[in-house]
Amino acid sequence: MVGLGVGLFAPVPWDGATRAALGWDAGVALFLVLTLSRMARARSAEAIRRRAAALDQAGGWVMPLSVVAAAASVAVVLAEAVGGRHGSVETVTAPLLTVALSWAFVHVIFALHYAHGFYGPTDDDRAERGGLIFPGEDEPDYWDFLHFALIIGVANQTADIQISDRRLRQVSTLQSLIAFVFNTVILALTVNLAAGLLG
Repeated sequence: MVGLGVGLFAPVPWDGATRAALGWDAGVALFLVLTLSRMARARSAEAIRRRAAALDQAGGWVMPLSVVAAAASVAVVLAEAVGGRHGSVETVTAPLLTVALSWAFVHVIFALHYAHGFYGPTDDDRAERGGLIFPGEDEPDYWDFLHFALIIGVANQTADIQISDRRLRQVSTLQSLIAFVFNTVILALTVNLAAGLLG
């Protein structure tokens, strides 16, 4: 609702695509601030167990929301490239801001999904709850799941955390593919904007 309000009523002379991106940015930024603040307060494993279901707000929509975020970023880049509008501050920063916020949104959503799956109810008492094996003796907190999601998003690998579940392997593969799209979009956007500014 916040994003819709900002997009519709922001007192700026921008076109519909830019307003839509601005509304998306506002909504995603608010989501990230609220979610990260809740994650920071849930430091113990017991607190995470209580909050896991509530914080995994996307639930079964984690994949569609992630794809929509990636598609929105691609759409902004295409609109910028086709429009050929360069030089003004908003035409340079708006696409970059949208891509950056969408990238963060996707990986935070995945981190919450991993945490919910790890601490949520299971059909058995296997040691590798949720399909992840963390090093060390301490139970993982939200920052461990965020670390896992960001490593996939940045490097397309899982570093020191192992995946032991087929379904979770499929989810992480989807996240890797979405991260690849983001990396490609960021590269294309950077080249396009640099060419526009130099030209």
